Amino acid sequence: MAQKKFNVVQGSGKEQFKLFTAFILFILFFISDFVSSLYVIFIGRDLATKAAIASAVLTGLSLIGYHKFQRQPWYIIPIILGVLLGTYISVKLF
Repeated sequence: MAQKKFNVVQGSGKEQFKLFTAFILFILFFISDFVSSLYVIFIGRDLATKAAIASAVLTGLSLIGYHKFQRQPWYIIPIILGVLLGTYISVKLF
């Protein structure tokens, strides 16, 4: 049985790495950390509807990131950077 080679540039081979997509993922996960901070605030204030909406947004953003990461593993870098910066700034603001 022939072994499939892993192409570092193209990841799993299903999708090429695109800088624009990486930028969009960075922004989405930057925003997701603000939503995550709001979620914690909403839970603390007993705002169930707002917390539920924030939870749904977080789940949707996570699924987008998972889908893109699964098709191109190098997208993990902008995702991690977006989360890092988003957490840092949201903690400083809230």
